[in-house]
Amino acid sequence: MSLGSIGRIVGWVSASGVALVSLGLLACEPQATLRVRGEHDLVCAEGHVEVTHETGPRYRATGCGRTATYTCAEVEETGTPACTRDGAPADAPHPPRS
Repeated sequence: MSLGSIGRIVGWVSASGVALVSLGLLACEPQATLRVRGEHDLVCAEGHVEVTHETGPRYRATGCGRTATYTCAEVEETGTPACTRDGAPADAPHPPRS
């Protein structure tokens, strides 16, 4: 194997690694978004909500003795996730924080 071939392989592996890291960050984004959303929806202090991926586009936020499920989809224009809370009306009022 020539030095040029090794360089091309290293370059490809490096580029692939960047792509995989980028994909990994995109995959985590709904969870970060839902952690903040769950704090609001579940009336829970920052850092007390845990988000887990269920199946497909579904996620579960748990904290302060409450649970909410969400369905997320990527918004084509921005590439960011848009999540809706399952079973809640679109204009449902949020309970007051205590």
